[in-house]
Amino acid sequence: MTMNRILIRTALAAAVLLAGLECAHATPITIATSSVALTTPTGSPDGFSLNASSNTFNVANGVPTLVDFQTGNFVAQFSAFNGVTFPFSFSENITINGDTQAVNFTGGILVTNAVDTLTFNPGAVQNFDGMSVSFEPLSVSVPANTAASFAFTEQAIVTSVPEPATLGLLGLGLAGIGFFRRRKTATA
Repeated sequence: MTMNRILIRTALAAAVLLAGLECAHATPITIATSSVALTTPTGSPDGFSLNASSNTFNVANGVPTLVDFQTGNFVAQFSAFNGVTFPFSFSENITINGDTQAVNFTGGILVTNAVDTLTFNPGAVQNFDGMSVSFEPLSVSVPANTAASFAFTEQAIVTSVPEPATLGLLGLGLAGIGFFRRRKTATA
């Protein structure tokens, strides 16, 4: 084997290794949310509020990571309703690594004699600067007619998208390996 082949193979192996290390490292992300004042769907005795927050998480590149991004309170009240769902929708500004977007949420509050349930529907996947975010569905059930407030936590699955340079290095390494495998089988 010539010295050129050894150098080329070593360089390709190093490129694949570096690309793999870049894909495996964690990216710190900061999620900031605005507060949502007590929201009571039309006709509903119950309501909810969301607390403003700012949290930093480490998300490995390309690995979906479940994060708790916001807390809130579900306020149940006394009522005579039984089996009635009160739908709602609202928009909230969410900032991820400096990229602010309005995120639309929908859901409903089911009021019964025994249990009241707050439900947030799953949101569409939204792309923030270098991040893909899927807002998880939420369902919180509490005793009915309690006139109390119950805490809950909203979650999202965040996936950091690798940078194009990283993908380019990985592609170059894989192409080089394929090229040398092809040459090796052609000479055998």
